[in-house]
Amino acid sequence: MRDLGGGLLFAGGENGYALGGWMHTTMERILPVKMDSEKKKDTPSVALALVIDRSGSMQGQPMEMAKAASRAAVDVLQPDDLVEVIAFDSSPTRYVKMTQARRKSRIEGDIARIQPGGGTEIFPALDAAFQDLSVTQARKKHVILLT
Repeated sequence: MRDLGGGLLFAGGENGYALGGWMHTTMERILPVKMDSEKKKDTPSVALALVIDRSGSMQGQPMEMAKAASRAAVDVLQPDDLVEVIAFDSSPTRYVKMTQARRKSRIEGDIARIQPGGGTEIFPALDAAFQDLSVTQARKKHVILLT
């Protein structure tokens, strides 16, 4: 007879692990998650990478719409959330390195400086955003591509 193996499904929401009383149990030891709610207080809720196309095709209204959408995204972040802005044409440029969203006026000023021109190479900019987010200790990580 063939051994079919087995598995375990353990589901829970934001309040289902540490607050559900699973911390320091056998279940915590076998799962690939930690149920420590204390770390949750020190970890930013969101890390957001805004990746903005600044190629020649973004001249005029498309660029202004991308900037307005970027400013709107920054406006809804909490002060301790993290944000970075990468603009790309033929190559990516970090206009804002990963920083706390509490610096909104500086971030929005840096977004305003983005000017269109050049070719379109999306992948290097997305890869840079991915690399930056992969080392960020936030509970939720997002990339918004504006093109």
